[in-house]
Amino acid sequence: MNGNRIRFQPTPNPNSMKFTLEKPVIQKGMANFNSREEADGTPVAKRLFEIDGVTGVLMMENFVSVNKSASGNWGVIVPLVVEILQSL
Repeated sequence: MNGNRIRFQPTPNPNSMKFTLEKPVIQKGMANFNSREEADGTPVAKRLFEIDGVTGVLMMENFVSVNKSASGNWGVIVPLVVEILQSL
């Protein structure tokens, strides 16, 4: 672990979780991906889509919002997302 602490919190949408980092995820603007194919060229988003149940990724400044399918399990997804984001 490189010391990049990740905080996560639910959103009003039960199928979406917000992950806040201590450093920028992207330099400026916003990046929104609704599929693995859309994430091509963005390694972090592509890795997040490899997690079973992830259906969407939104990246903005120092946070990432991850959407899951209705059958997805946050208990499984959250630790995997945190692991990927800590590697940044």
